[in-house]
This record gives sequence, structure tokens and C-alpha cells, in this order.
Amino acid sequence: MKKLVILLLITLMMLSVMACNSQEPKDDNSTQKPSASDPATSDLNSNTGETPDNNSEDPNLKEFYCEPEEALFYADTVSGYSIRSTYSYGSYGDSYVINKNGYINFVLPENEISTTKIYNGYFLSRDKQKNITYVRDINGEIIISDEMLNGAKILVDNNYTLSLSYSNKAIESMFKDGYILIYKITESYNGVKYEIGFMNTKGNWIVNLSEQNPILKTEMEISEDSLKDKFNYAGDGILQFGEWLEKNYFYNILENATYLIDSTIDSEIIGTNFKFEYIKFNNDVYRYIFGEDVYTVNKKGKITKSTMKIHSSISKSHFETEEYYSKQEDKFIFIGKERDSEKYVVADSKANIIKTFSDVEIIDFNGFLENGTCQLKIKNNEGSIYYTVINIKGEFLFDPVKVSDDANVGLYDIYGNGMDTNQGYEKFVVVNDKGEIVLSETTESHSIKNGIAYYSIKNGSNSRESFYVKLPK
Repeated sequence: MKKLVILLLITLMMLSVMACNSQEPKDDNSTQKPSASDPATSDLNSNTGETPDNNSEDPNLKEFYCEPEEALFYADTVSGYSIRSTYSYGSYGDSYVINKNGYINFVLPENEISTTKIYNGYFLSRDKQKNITYVRDINGEIIISDEMLNGAKILVDNNYTLSLSYSNKAIESMFKDGYILIYKITESYNGVKYEIGFMNTKGNWIVNLSEQNPILKTEMEISEDSLKDKFNYAGDGILQFGEWLEKNYFYNILENATYLIDSTIDSEIIGTNFKFEYIKFNNDVYRYIFGEDVYTVNKKGKITKSTMKIHSSISKSHFETEEYYSKQEDKFIFIGKERDSEKYVVADSKANIIKTFSDVEIIDFNGFLENGTCQLKIKNNEGSIYYTVINIKGEFLFDPVKVSDDANVGLYDIYGNGMDTNQGYEKFVVVNDKGEIVLSETTESHSIKNGIAYYSIKNGSNSRESFYVKLPK
């Protein structure tokens, strides 16, 4: 009986081992490519779309690059990834993808630099020697490259620098929304043939490459340079072009259609106010002001004189700041200045003055943000500087707090919104939502991003020391 029990136990152990050995091994470092059905314009704030970070659970397998506070300050993505490049004597060195803990996630190959930030888990990069452009994910995997496009190319600015040029901004903004312009130029004895198409950042065609693309049917002179320099990206998948022509066009990527921008209302209005470089759709329209009147442009190029009005006492020259749009009331609210009294006001586009600041001297403000708040810099009769935040009714959210004895101060909230219009400001002050000063330093340079304050101070005659500080809520 005892031998039978032992034999039975041995048999069970052997079966258990065989069952374990028959299972597929799990690859802890495997990554899954994005689904081809994912839309180009996914919500970048709620869904980062980032592929998993290889070996992210064990930072010892990665090379350390910087402290977590510095990594978070430079982060492009919600989950903390950034592109960092070494820079010396006017030229770039190595480029790295850095994670939120400050470790190197991926090293770009030699001679390759990023040409965008990371958006939705992807970025554009370019090999400077081979003149090849890539779309990579945060682990370095190539999603698209010029080499995969049968002679077509990804539109990118070859002269990309940290200080973005106008054309860089259009390409980068389009990439941020998930769109990439692909072009092909074929030359033969019959002439030159141009083809245009659009892909998303996951490598799927949105508009197939074609010489019948509607852009090519306009008066636009097509060349490699014009594609890089003559487009403005207006948001929502809309390109605008034609500033140098007698006609202006919108091209809708998702519809693969061009629309001639209507200019029949008043040529003086169009010529004076229709700013090519400033087009940006907000709630499906673009608005601009002429005198007391408000005009709107929709995505099909139709210009309409709105029922909105600006109060006659507010001069147009002071209607230059960001406004808060109330969709429920179909009006926008802004801070401006009365023409006669020179007093600042909160007004709306229904010809109402909501609040006049008659008893305070406002010397700077940053315009209304999407959350309906506006920061104010106030000077008292002794020249001291105070800071506060107002809502769309012009009400103080907290009593103005003294931040400096003079106007030489850059003011920010903890989210990085500020009034540092003069980079020569030496004093750097951060105030939280309760009106409490959480940081005050005399600096050489300063900025706030992702809840981290950066500032530098002189450390000897020819050197500076940099600091990265997490701001308290």
C-alpha cells in the first residue's frame, strides 16, 4: 500500500512538470503595435496611445540621464516621456527618449535627431546624413519611414531647431493631431508629376497618395519648398494656404476636399483682418474683429457677419487677448480697455461691459484661459506689485497678494500660466490657487511645465546653476 501511494505521488509530480513545460513562454519585453483601426485624431489628453516601456519595472536595466523632476519638466506626454538632445557649439549631438524617472528609454541612432516632440506616443526624426525621415514610437520602433514609401517622402523641415520656424509649427501642429503629409515628386522627359496623400501617426493611409489630390487642382505652385513653407495648420484637420495668391483655400484632410474661402463681404475687411498666420479654429469656427463687428469663418470657407457686437467704447487695438467662449450663451468674454478712460474692463461679444476696474491700476494680464480665469498684475500708488486671478464676472478669486516692490517680476500660477512677457524679469514668483506664494527667487531664467518650476541663478562669473522644483498644490 505504501509503495502504491509513493508511485501515485511521483506520477502526479511528473504530470505537473509536463503541464508547466507545455505552456508558451511569456515575453515580458514584448510590445503591441497600435491597432490599424485607431483614428488619427484620438483624444491626446485622455488616451496617450503610448506603447509599453520596455523594462520599465527595472530602472537598473536603463542608463540614468537626469533627476525625475528634470525629466518631468521636459516631458512631452502625460506619462512623462520626452526627447532630449545634447547640444554644443551650435550643433546637435546624441538624442534620447527619456522616461518620467529620468532613465534613457531609447537612444536614437547616430546622426538622427527628433524633428517634433512626442505626441500620442510617437515622434518624427530625421537622419541628417542619409536624409531619411522616420516616425518612431517611444521604444524606437520604426512605424513609417521614407524607405517604406516607394519613392514618396514624409513632409518634414530639414532645418529643424529648438526655436521652431513658421513651417515647423505647421508640421508639428499637424503631427500633434495625428496627421502626416506624404508627397512624391516624379520627374521624367514628360515633365514633373506631383502626388500628395496623408497618413496617421500609426502608419495608416487617411488619404491615398494621388496626383488627383484637390490641393494640386488649385493655383498653388507645387514644389518641395512650397509644401514646407506655404501651409498653415488651422486645427481640426484643416490646412490653409493661398496667402500669396488672390484666393485663399481650406483643405479638409478627413473629407479630402478643398474649399475656397469666401471674400465677398468686404475686400477691405479681408485684406486688413484675415490674418493667414493666425487662423485657428475654436468651436468649429474662426472669429475676427473689425471695428465693433464680429465675423466668423467656418471650415468650408464661408465668412459670416455675426450677430455679436463689441461695445463701442472699447477700441479694437485692445481686443488682442485670449477670450473665453461660452458655448451655452454663444458669446465670448475678454479683458480689454476703454478708449476714453484707459480703464481695463471685462466685456463680452454682446456689447456688454461686465466689469470696469476703476479703482485698481492693472499693468499686465494674460487673457482668459479655457477654465474662465484671467491673471492680473496690479500696481498700487507706492509702485508695489500685487497679483490676483479673476473669473468671467471680473470677481477676484482671492484678495490681491503682494509679490514685489517693483514691476520687475515674472508671475506664474502653479500650472505654468503667467504674465512673463518680458524675459528680462529677474524675479520669479509662483502663486497657488489660494493666493499663497509658493516660490520666490531672483533668477537668470525661469519657466514652469508639468508642475515643475525651472530656474537658474549665477554661480560665478561665467556659469549658472539650474534647479528643478516640484510645486506644491
